[in-house]
Amino acid sequence: MNAARPAKIIVTGSQDQPAPVIRALAQAGFTLRLTRSGTEVLRAAAKDEVDAVVLDIDLPDVNGFEVCRRLKTNANTAHIQVVFVSSLYGLAEGAMIASRLGAVGYLTKPVESRDLVNVINLAICKRDLQLQRSARAAQSA
Repeated sequence: MNAARPAKIIVTGSQDQPAPVIRALAQAGFTLRLTRSGTEVLRAAAKDEVDAVVLDIDLPDVNGFEVCRRLKTNANTAHIQVVFVSSLYGLAEGAMIASRLGAVGYLTKPVESRDLVNVINLAICKRDLQLQRSARAAQSA
């Protein structure tokens, strides 16, 4: 995350996301981009400087697992932290699939706003630490 700007989060399935979840993300200081499809997520992620995606699995065009796979296999978007929020799988199964795809979290609906904010904050902090370590390693090489 760039310290000069708030973390930018893409939230999919915005019609399904309860207003309190959207409000909590905004109040936590995130800049939000609401999308309705996997194609919109992929376009926005390729075009904008994005830190994280809150992704449902059940999307109208491309399922969330495929969106995550595409993000993680593209060198320009692999750094984006993906958090799934869905009701299609139980916590254990969903978390296992999400982890295999490179996502940092899987929360089941209905999601507690504070849980989602915490997962996103931790994921961005972890990513920032990894980037700092990589930069230090490159400097010392």
